[in-house]
Amino acid sequence: MPNSVESFRYIQVVLTTARNYWWQLSEIAWGSYDGANFTRAAASGTVTTGTSAATELSFTGTGAGSTYYVIGGTRYVINVEENPVHNYQVTARTAPTCTEAGSIIYTCAACGDSYTQTVPALGHDYDAVVTAPTCGSGGYTTYTCTRCGESHTADETAALGHDYAAEITPASCTEDGAARYTCTRCGDSYTEVLPATGHHYTASVSAATCTQPGETTYTCTGCGDSYTETTPALGHDYRSVVTAPTCTEDGYTTHTCERCGDSYTDAVIAAPGHDYTCTKDGDTLTYTCTRCGDAYTEELIPTVAVNLQVGGSYTFTTANADITETADASIVSVSVRANAAGYSRVTSVSEGRYLLVCNGSLLTTNSSTYYSSWDGAGTVSGLACVSYSAGGSYDAYLWTIKAVPGGYTVQSADGRYLSLTAGTRSSNLTLSDTAQVLTISDLGETFSITSGSAYLDRYSSSFAASYPGAGNVNEQWQLYRAQEADYDVTITGVSEGETSVVLGGVRYAVTVHAHHYTEETTAPATCTESGTMTYTCAGCGDSYTETIPALGHDYVRTEQDGQYVYTCTRCGESYTEPIVTTTYRSVSSISSGSSYVITVYSSGKYYALTHTGGALGVTAVTVSNGQIVSDVTGDMLWTYSGGKLGFTSGGANYYLGRYGYSSLSISTSGSRASYSSSRLSLGGYYLRYSNGYFSLNWRSASTCYMFEQTN
Repeated sequence: MPNSVESFRYIQVVLTTARNYWWQLSEIAWGSYDGANFTRAAASGTVTTGTSAATELSFTGTGAGSTYYVIGGTRYVINVEENPVHNYQVTARTAPTCTEAGSIIYTCAACGDSYTQTVPALGHDYDAVVTAPTCGSGGYTTYTCTRCGESHTADETAALGHDYAAEITPASCTEDGAARYTCTRCGDSYTEVLPATGHHYTASVSAATCTQPGETTYTCTGCGDSYTETTPALGHDYRSVVTAPTCTEDGYTTHTCERCGDSYTDAVIAAPGHDYTCTKDGDTLTYTCTRCGDAYTEELIPTVAVNLQVGGSYTFTTANADITETADASIVSVSVRANAAGYSRVTSVSEGRYLLVCNGSLLTTNSSTYYSSWDGAGTVSGLACVSYSAGGSYDAYLWTIKAVPGGYTVQSADGRYLSLTAGTRSSNLTLSDTAQVLTISDLGETFSITSGSAYLDRYSSSFAASYPGAGNVNEQWQLYRAQEADYDVTITGVSEGETSVVLGGVRYAVTVHAHHYTEETTAPATCTESGTMTYTCAGCGDSYTETIPALGHDYVRTEQDGQYVYTCTRCGESYTEPIVTTTYRSVSSISSGSSYVITVYSSGKYYALTHTGGALGVTAVTVSNGQIVSDVTGDMLWTYSGGKLGFTSGGANYYLGRYGYSSLSISTSGSRASYSSSRLSLGGYYLRYSNGYFSLNWRSASTCYMFEQTN
């Protein structure tokens, strides 16, 4: 077989059934091979073909016979013969390389027949390594055969070029800036200088005023650098205007700056005040100022003069408590208390409005009738009565009693008059437009109302009429006078001075005087006679006196001729007493009428219970041979009388007793005392001493010693 079939159009192949033939097809680019299939011209079914796209073509004999194939424009005529029985063995082998085919020689061991089988070149087995393009160099792919090391480059790409990113350091007004450009791929960089911009100032002007200098501040819009230029203050430009004084306002000169409006005043002329003249028109006084024409009027009102001492009060009742002019609260206080309206029972009659009440029944103005069977009068006309109770409101049933010649008229709220009909039996009681003169007689606590022999009579709790009575219980009427609401007013002096208050249309002119008394001993007190102290007000001459108690004698005791001599240091009066030695000896019991020193023994010492006014105390005493040898004072002595231990002071008797649970006290009643076995009991509780204090305890007692006074 030829190495290349390029110049052949006709190839004849002889095969045996045991051998294969194959060709490389990479050089057979022409013909009818489409890269996957071959065109077969004819076949006898004796040959099979195998293909590998674009690489090789092989024929394998499968049975004796002839056939052909047209492949790539070449006819392959194939004769297959019967395979003889050879014993082929490999006798030589040449390995294929990437570019050169190899071979295997088979030799029959029986007959020496041989044939050579070509092993196709392996072809290169390239490993591709891509070299990426850089900013300055193009890219490419290097193909290297893994078997033989042959290599070449292909697939070249253009250089990328630099991709610079700018980092700007801005220029300032005084310093250059910079622009540094750095390639984001390779890090290549370069720098450009940005020149300083220089300052760009704008001006802010604060104009000068009268008192403040002006300023122009220049500030750079780029960096904020600034500087200031100052212009001096302008100073005020004053113009003066004179304002004349009026009666109530001071005059002055106003100086005003025409630029800024600042002003001040000086040259003040005091307001002269009003110069009023007074004219009288009836009860109206008109005061008119001769300078400005200002005017006011005053109504003449009654005036009550009130003279008070500081703390003193003036009280009155009035129907009108409206205060139209207040008093000076630092001088007086004014209090107003409202009194509610009501009805007040009277014991004497005078003109006014009254309720008529008899046995708890109130006479009304409502007409009524009553059938009087007991005296044969029949039906009688009269007025209804209702039950009366204190605190109720009965203004609709008030009767106005008015004194007239010969007696009184009694008139209802609607203007009609009470009218009694005279007769010998029960008669009518009516309301008439014509006044009837009635007699109202004082019966002491009640009144009778009559017309001749006819009495106003309460027939029942709900009816009244006229009856020829004799002032019996049903003809005795109580009169309750209507009391209008009024006010109790109290004016109290607070401090010395004069003021006034207008209340209810009356001016109360109040003078408050504070006495300033000086004292003078007008009769000195002596040891036995009281004196007199006179106090006189320096302002008003008011005076009062106080008694100065007698001083009492102030005796000094001396000894003379075996006697005590007592001499008063004030008046010289004296008296004598024999010298008596007083002892205080311990006793086991106490006797009525004797005086004792009450002591307790504690921690090796004796302590005496003392009294000073209403207070209890303790004083240490010295005891020797059963008697007190130290000084004994009057506040240590307790007299046993009436079963109690006490003393006399200021003419009153005071006794030792128990207070509460365990306390000692001094009172005018005290507690019963008993002494036995060196224990003193007061009201069943024992005397105890501890830490400087006396107390009582119902269970335990301190050791007590009673020392009796003897002369």
